[in-house]
Amino acid sequence: MLFSDLIKTNTVKVSNFKVRNDEIQKSKEQQRIDANFSKAIGNVKQTVFYLRDVKTESDFKESQEVLKQIQLMLKICKSSLEKKFVTNTDVTKIGDLNRNVNRALADEWKMYYSSKTSSIKEILSIAKKLSIEKASVLINEINLVEQWGASVCDIVRMKDAIDESNELIEFFELNDIVVGFLKKMISQQASLDDLTVEVKEWIEKEGLQKRIKLSFGQ
Repeated sequence: MLFSDLIKTNTVKVSNFKVRNDEIQKSKEQQRIDANFSKAIGNVKQTVFYLRDVKTESDFKESQEVLKQIQLMLKICKSSLEKKFVTNTDVTKIGDLNRNVNRALADEWKMYYSSKTSSIKEILSIAKKLSIEKASVLINEINLVEQWGASVCDIVRMKDAIDESNELIEFFELNDIVVGFLKKMISQQASLDDLTVEVKEWIEKEGLQKRIKLSFGQ
């Protein structure tokens, strides 16, 4: 079953949940349990709808293991809603599953974010040192979504920032050879052997002759 179908079919009752008021008299303890259950259901909805929106606006995909956890969590939500009275065990189980799902999603987002941005951010950092002002703006926009839970609007902006970064890299001809030289230069490891014809032509084209200095090593 597709994730979108899973969310649609399994959260209908969850979305419509209201604290039960049909029993004439409830104990204060049951009222407390129902209130906690309502909060737990709200947290589940927030998790699954946020994941849905993130996947709509990016190519992020949760693992099969996380998907199974979400399926189990929604199944328990549905079965709990079908009971006459919710128990503390139900509330605890749903809360624990939701926290585990979010922790797993945070770890998977971290790997996804790194694969998408690490190389570009490295090149942008070099561009920033070359006084390319746009690089700083793009780095800041990309950094906004480093952690799971960032706003969906910022995720959309990250996608645009990555596209703009690639355009900037292409415009300034920051290819692998040039970037390799600049990385060595910044770490003070560049030598005359690294000044290839292509690198020299790039330095002259960008007017950086007076800014690039070499020194004697040990």
